[in-house]
Formats: sequence, C-alpha cells, structure tokens
Amino acid sequence: MTLNVIGGVIGAATTYLKTQLDRIKRFVNDAARPNREAFA
Repeated sequence: MTLNVIGGVIGAATTYLKTQLDRIKRFVNDAARPNREAFA
C-alpha cells in the first residue's frame, strides 16, 4: 500500500514537471518568434 502511494506521488510529480516544461518550451518558442508580442 505504501509503495503504491509513493509511486502515485512520484508519477503525479513527474507528470506535473513535464507539463511545466512543455509550457516553458512553448513560451520560449513564442518569445523567440520574430514580429510577435510575447508578453501581450
């Protein structure tokens, strides 16, 4: 039971980190694009 809980927490944290990384990558790509209001 404890192992399942730990595994679930690690899985959720990994998913959360991947989502944050994807958002950062998208933001950087938008900011790097010319003629684009990145901070609008």
